[in-house]
Amino acid sequence: YPDIVNVTAHITENTQIQTVKIETNYTGSVSNYTMTLLSGSLQDGVWNFTFDNYPDNNLILYRIFALDVFGNANTTVQAGFGIVDTLEPNIVSITQDPAIPAYQDIVNVTAHITDNVQIQTVKIETNHTGTLFNHTMTLLSGSLQDGVWNFTFDNYPVNRSIVYRIFTLDMFDNVNASIQFSFGYFDIIEPNILSVTQDPVVPAYQDIVNVTAHITDSTQIQTVYIETNYTGTLTNYSMSFKSGSLQDGVWNFTFINYSLNKLITYRIFVIDVFGNTNASEQFSFIVFKPTDGKWPHFIIFIIFFLIFGSVATVGTMRFILKRKRQKGPSIMKSEYRSRLKHKLHTDFPEGVYVISTEVMERINRIVGLTEAERELLIQDLTFMGEEEATQWIDEIEKSLKP
Repeated sequence: YPDIVNVTAHITENTQIQTVKIETNYTGSVSNYTMTLLSGSLQDGVWNFTFDNYPDNNLILYRIFALDVFGNANTTVQAGFGIVDTLEPNIVSITQDPAIPAYQDIVNVTAHITDNVQIQTVKIETNHTGTLFNHTMTLLSGSLQDGVWNFTFDNYPVNRSIVYRIFTLDMFDNVNASIQFSFGYFDIIEPNILSVTQDPVVPAYQDIVNVTAHITDSTQIQTVYIETNYTGTLTNYSMSFKSGSLQDGVWNFTFINYSLNKLITYRIFVIDVFGNTNASEQFSFIVFKPTDGKWPHFIIFIIFFLIFGSVATVGTMRFILKRKRQKGPSIMKSEYRSRLKHKLHTDFPEGVYVISTEVMERINRIVGLTEAERELLIQDLTFMGEEEATQWIDEIEKSLKP
């Protein structure tokens, strides 16, 4: 297919041939066509007719008529030929690349198709635009009898199964279809909050506090916000993209004007482009306003959650910072006051002292101490171990009993 068919007739005559015709239906109806003397003479020659355009899947019939110069005629028996193809095209293989697409991957589908005659068209039926539709595939290499056909998925929805199958039609309308294939990119993995950092860790009066979050995602981050009560009520504020990418980046929020003498809490929320969400644990800090130029008591609780790989490491710091204040009158018994003065004969400069919450609670429960004595006691206990500090408080309490 599509062969040109030549019919030749060897004809002799004792006088002379006048005409040779061929009767055929190859154009759709029976008609007579003049044959051409190909070689020899009008008494002994070879006559020819060429079928160069005839229908497929039809039986082409013909017979030869010869007439000499005296009106004598002769006719052959009827002969015929035709191309009748009932074989469907062969879909040898179908390949998808990549087999498992990642986020935003272009997917190429190729089909190797052969046919004993000739392929007319190859289509792919797919729902990647929302509804099932047939798209024409392109001949990538080879021929219409043995070729590779291609279709490219360069824009398709995610979190949805993309189905497709191949249809092929040859020149005789024989058709073949593949089984159905499918692929899809499904993202159900929540973003990963690798770390949350506060700077400064222990803010002083009027410090600007910066919170940064290092966040990664298998696809792309859509939004990051911080939930905080720093203006008085819990409110969500967008964090600013600082560096990196939307798959691996650092986000920032700055506390500039925040309430004093109040625990400021915050936590980080992140959403990726597929709606997967994650939230950090709650963090907090507190800053007290100075009184009469002196620093008052204040407590800061900071909880750091550091996540690395698949192992969660939780570091918790809970501590109390105290500032030295002006001395006042004492009601402590003289021998214990002397011991305190002896141990704290050096005047501590203005600075920060760290003491455990449990010890601080014991100190606050002591009845009868002035503020100055309480401050001295705190400074002294700062340099003691937990057991020694507890014994020291026991002695103080005994000295204050009536």
